[in-house]
Amino acid sequence: MSSQNRLFNRNRALKVAQIVHAPNGMYYDCRISDLTSVGARVKFDKVELLGDEVELLIKPEGVKVLGRIAWKGDGEFGVDFNKELVWLKKHDVRLKAARA
Repeated sequence: MSSQNRLFNRNRALKVAQIVHAPNGMYYDCRISDLTSVGARVKFDKVELLGDEVELLIKPEGVKVLGRIAWKGDGEFGVDFNKELVWLKKHDVRLKAARA
């Protein structure tokens, strides 16, 4: 996703997470490399398994969040959360080009 579409600067993160894949009831391990209160960049080798939406279980916080996949790349994808993660809001830094 280009910075023109983002509201906030990316915050580097190294978080372990799991993708909750409801159709087959499986959990897939993944890593979050960038995280804001409204979205994330997720490293995942099986991007082709994903549809348009995803549910993430962020560890160690144990927080589940639903989101829409904004883009897919080679071994990673971006997700826009359906609901803001309030506990991360204090770390968000609005991009200068973004308008409220």
